[in-house]
Amino acid sequence: MRGVCAKTGLNDRYFYEDFKTRDELLVAAWDGVRNEMLGEVSATLAERIGQPPMETIRVTIAAVVDRMGAKAFRHVTGFWPGEQRPEPAGRLEPPRS
Repeated sequence: MRGVCAKTGLNDRYFYEDFKTRDELLVAAWDGVRNEMLGEVSATLAERIGQPPMETIRVTIAAVVDRMGAKAFRHVTGFWPGEQRPEPAGRLEPPRS
């Protein structure tokens, strides 16, 4: 939990006010991802009213898979696909003898 606080810049005290356990944090994260995906699916379905059902299903599944892939890419690299890779904060200088 300290690692999560350090990575997010949150004070431990405030973090533990919202999440008493690691499981509470995981449930909240899962709920957020689930709600986001359901919102995207609902929007896609609403946009395609009157379109052929099989094509609508294909487009909806493709959108979910693309979004999941983008999130995995960001998790690994730290930026979204299509974004310019951020410049490193600074270069390490070789030790001087």
